[in-house]
Amino acid sequence: MTRLVVLFSVLMIAGASVYAEDGSKEGLQLGFMFGPAIPNESISDVYDLVGDQSVGYAYDVASSLGYDLAGKVRFGLSDNLSFSGGVMFASFPNQSLVLKDSLGRSYNLQTTTNIIPISAGVAWIPVKSLVTPFIGAHILYSFRSTTVSDGNVVKNILSPGQEVEPQVSRMGASLNAGLEFNVGIKPFIDFSYVWSNLIGNDAGQAVRAFLTVNVGLMF
Repeated sequence: MTRLVVLFSVLMIAGASVYAEDGSKEGLQLGFMFGPAIPNESISDVYDLVGDQSVGYAYDVASSLGYDLAGKVRFGLSDNLSFSGGVMFASFPNQSLVLKDSLGRSYNLQTTTNIIPISAGVAWIPVKSLVTPFIGAHILYSFRSTTVSDGNVVKNILSPGQEVEPQVSRMGASLNAGLEFNVGIKPFIDFSYVWSNLIGNDAGQAVRAFLTVNVGLMF
């Protein structure tokens, strides 16, 4: 956690120093976005489908793996640097889990994992034109829960909606890049890679990472 706090402090101090030198900055921007969320282990499979099949088919497959909805806020620190933050809800349904009891009986379950990251960081906007690129870096605090959605469940022991692991919260980080189109309203596309649990994991716990491919609007 200390490393993330230091990183965020450096980013904010850098932004504040630029702000002091340059009064030209964007005003408050609010937006929302949505799209497929692809678990890290499935990214290469979806990428291969783009070449072997079509973008539309790959998008449908990616959407079946997971999805996200997010709200974001941005305001200028300088002409090319803005504070960027937001909250996301990412859901990954139809995941498989096999549990065994003390008698060796197996239970094949379908689970749904929900991750809610709250992020804060900076966005760099190198040029502002009809098509405006942006790059961002954020630290985040995420909440994660996994529940049973279907399977050969046992009544009163395992049932749909029951948690199969305690809800946890962890520190993480994300990087994103995209294009914003200034045509009166501001539609945009955004690619974000999220590490939801970089700090605070138990020994041997894997990092939960995923890629989002979103479309949205800024106001």
